[in-house]
Amino acid sequence: VLEYDCTEVPLGVKPLHTLSASVAWVREHAAQLGIAADRIAVGGFSAGAHLAGLLAATWHDTDWFPEGTDLQAHRPNAAVLCYPVVSAEQQRFSLETLVSAHMPRTFLWHTLTDATVPVENTLLLEAALRRENISHELHLFPHGVHGLALADLETADPMKGRVPDRHINRWQALCAEWLKEE
Repeated sequence: VLEYDCTEVPLGVKPLHTLSASVAWVREHAAQLGIAADRIAVGGFSAGAHLAGLLAATWHDTDWFPEGTDLQAHRPNAAVLCYPVVSAEQQRFSLETLVSAHMPRTFLWHTLTDATVPVENTLLLEAALRRENISHELHLFPHGVHGLALADLETADPMKGRVPDRHINRWQALCAEWLKEE
């Protein structure tokens, strides 16, 4: 879990730099953590999914990172984007415009009835991934409000309409299967 600071964000990239440094740290300490350094995925929900997607889309571009950044060290091997914010008012931050052949494989899911971040965000990103021939998997669920997270008892918030949903909760198993594939 990454907590990042959004105050005094120059050019809106401070959270991106925090995430990139975290990926580099995990990669550097992979042996100690008992994980494979070449199988590091970034993931997030809603705005957090935008941040994870931003790193996945821009990791190779020196314009986005401080001089001297080891681009390979912070490169994610996969991205898991759950009901992501994709299009942004500033075109520079719109993920669908940033997808290139450098983007890692991506897992997406969204609900068709999300009124906070419309499913069109995910559909725009999926179309961009398809155009660039990026390996990806997409799951659209027919019903569900924004912010379902794991769609289980732990993340439920009935006051906000977030109730456990065994069908949507299946996204976790689907994602785990997908992560193991490559």
